[in-house]
Amino acid sequence: MHGLILDEPEVVEAMNANPDSPVIPKVYKKDGTVLSTAQAYPLDTLQGVMNYSRQKAARLADDLFDGRIAISPAVMEKSNWNACQWCHYRDICGADPLLEGWKERKIDLGQEKKDLVQQMAK
Repeated sequence: MHGLILDEPEVVEAMNANPDSPVIPKVYKKDGTVLSTAQAYPLDTLQGVMNYSRQKAARLADDLFDGRIAISPAVMEKSNWNACQWCHYRDICGADPLLEGWKERKIDLGQEKKDLVQQMAK
């Protein structure tokens, strides 16, 4: 699993009865501290991420409702991936780099997930 998890031992244990399970990667060191590679966060940080997500979804819904639908597919700068490759609406949306208003949203994969989580939690 590549998501975020609450940094509370009882939650981790309840979600992952088998400590060697591939479902939830190891979160804690033997001394009980969180591994630096773990995506475990305190409750206030996860609540901040949820608030950010709700606000973002509400803004997107308002934009859609108001007819503001920009042609701005996401692309990853260091690969050949772009959102149009996977979009079910690519044939009808008219996304074309030659169209007025075309703007790609570049995704920087160099940023650490922990940094993104902290930015959203603010």
